[in-house]
Amino acid sequence: MSYRRTTGSTSGVGRRKPTAQARKEIHASEIPASARALLLAGGTVHVAYGLGSLLTPESMVSARYAPDTHNLADPRLLLRAFGGHLLLSGCLTFAAMRSPRQARSAALLCLLINSFDVTAAILELRARGQSDQTVKGGIALSGSGVVTFAAALLALSWA
Repeated sequence: MSYRRTTGSTSGVGRRKPTAQARKEIHASEIPASARALLLAGGTVHVAYGLGSLLTPESMVSARYAPDTHNLADPRLLLRAFGGHLLLSGCLTFAAMRSPRQARSAALLCLLINSFDVTAAILELRARGQSDQTVKGGIALSGSGVVTFAAALLALSWA
């Protein structure tokens, strides 16, 4: 934010006031509709998958969105943690839709999260030596997140 020194008043000596340009409000309407739609879609998927994995991992297993971790405490903990980071990134995306600058930061964060999730799934594919539904699902879900948030960043760059 830009500031200017106040002058002519003893009560304001040394204080700085924001310039007119710095006071300019940025409205959510400055975010292109295409970027807003992409951020809303990506954030919704993150929140939905995050809530399901964090709060009810067994329902994610029965819906075949996650591997069976019912009797395995450590993998269930990791599934819940994965859900937590998706829930947080989705909520951050929604909160950031108030300004193009914040939206760009959130989209970049979500792009990186999904990129690392795809990388983790590919590394797991190599370690297993074969593909299964969990690895394919991880690549597909996070891969769609990569595409969604990269497209949102592109749309925001035109703003």
